[in-house]
Amino acid sequence: MVRNWNNPNFDIQRKLNFQKELFFVGLLNDEIIATAMFGYDGHRGWLNYFVVLPNFQKLGFGKQLMTFGEMALIEKGCPKLMFKL
Repeated sequence: MVRNWNNPNFDIQRKLNFQKELFFVGLLNDEIIATAMFGYDGHRGWLNYFVVLPNFQKLGFGKQLMTFGEMALIEKGCPKLMFKL
């Protein structure tokens, strides 16, 4: 959920300047259908912005993106993943 105090454009730009390797975009036929912003502080991994466009939900794309992000964190040595709904 995006809160009124969050600025997604600013947050994405900040992410691209820091740990851009943990910001993922899901593409289908060159169309962005999903995004996920993971983070890792050396102890815990975090999932922040995660979205799949409504027309592509419940088709497995979110699961693929989540698995991809989890694997990226595991490769960094992350032992625990945290997220908020």
